[in-house]
Amino acid sequence: RARAHSGRPEIVNYIFRGASEIKHSQPPPITGSYAVRTSSRRGPLGRGGAGAALIIPAPATPSPIHVSLVRCRSARRGGMGQRLVSRAKQNSCAVRFDAPFQVVVVLQGRYAGKKAVVLKNYDEGTKERKYGHALVAGIERYPLPITRRMGKKKAARRSRIKPFIKAVNYNHVMPTRYGIEVDKLKQAVTPEIFNEPTQRVAARKAIKRLFEERYTSGQNSWFFEKLRF
Repeated sequence: RARAHSGRPEIVNYIFRGASEIKHSQPPPITGSYAVRTSSRRGPLGRGGAGAALIIPAPATPSPIHVSLVRCRSARRGGMGQRLVSRAKQNSCAVRFDAPFQVVVVLQGRYAGKKAVVLKNYDEGTKERKYGHALVAGIERYPLPITRRMGKKKAARRSRIKPFIKAVNYNHVMPTRYGIEVDKLKQAVTPEIFNEPTQRVAARKAIKRLFEERYTSGQNSWFFEKLRF
């Protein structure tokens, strides 16, 4: 049985019945730590495998418990078992951008997986977009690696950056703890550029120049590296 830490009564017990059926009992709100036991039809974590208990600290304030399935190797035959990992996640219903010029990762659409900088955020939405969104400037095409054997002309060509400007829904970006201090970016991009194509082209050129200057000077080199995922 999965017993709670420090002698508490049993609070959660997840049992796998094959790969589809899951039986569980709802845990009450707690403030200590708790254990999770995993098992399958023919034994814990696969046929003949050994049982395992995962001790997870609970948050100080009650918060919803999010459950995700993670695939893992079973004990015998090299098959794929399934392990249930339950973790208490802090309340983070709405995305908030507290720091200026916060770096985010786009999750949906044409620029999914690209890094971007938040220039302006609209928590309550606007007349055109009646939802929480942010005005971001990111990198669509990253600079290529440069070696010592390359000439100046080739190095300059491989240092080019193709930026993008986009109004992104809060649900389609992942905020990070990093930021870039570029005040000129905010001056180059305004919400009016989406109504006039010529302004959008001029703003994209200004962002391209600012990004390339920052890259060639060696500032924030991590931002100009392609995100591998």
